[in-house]
Amino acid sequence: MTPTLWSLLGGAVAILGEYLYRSHPGASWFSHLWLWLPLSALVSLCVYHIVNTPGQTLLSAFVIWTATTIVLRTLVCVFILHDKVTPGTWVALALLVIARIIQQVWK
Repeated sequence: MTPTLWSLLGGAVAILGEYLYRSHPGASWFSHLWLWLPLSALVSLCVYHIVNTPGQTLLSAFVIWTATTIVLRTLVCVFILHDKVTPGTWVALALLVIARIIQQVWK
């Protein structure tokens, strides 16, 4: 798989974990250990594959991961949790998308 696909998978799993934390307020971390450990292990596996892709620098892996997680986090906030997203967050999202485009175009 490509670093982008690993980022999508890892980002989706990380955001799923964040959503579950948020949707179960007050739930003990230890009471849901059966859920958190596999999610954490899968995120770690994805990060491992992202940073160990041949020809992939740690910095470029960071850009891919960050862009993926912020897009997914924004989608969850807006469409599932119905949070108000501040203008600064929209600008940050746009800048990360631009950074990802530049990364792909300017090799």
